Amino acid sequence: KALAAVDKAATEVCQLFDKNVTRVFTNLGWEQEYFLVDSSLYNARPDLCLTGRTLMGHSSAKDQQLEDHYFGSIPPRVTAFMKELEIECHKLG
Repeated sequence: KALAAVDKAATEVCQLFDKNVTRVFTNLGWEQEYFLVDSSLYNARPDLCLTGRTLMGHSSAKDQQLEDHYFGSIPPRVTAFMKELEIECHKLG
């Protein structure tokens, strides 16, 4: 029921901007707790391979740190991973 209520309310808001929006798909929000990196890109980064952390890189442009993430669409491959993660987390309780 809660997800249906969120879908209904979010769809109404989205339709203020685009009348063609018919549904909003919700996630649990865990996508903010991890970063996905392709293994080929991971293997090209010694800092990630050796420490599991980012030790080098560039800062985000001022005031644009999150815009490309929060206002963009989620690629299908990432959505599939998120669905699988959600199912596995539910199994764990």
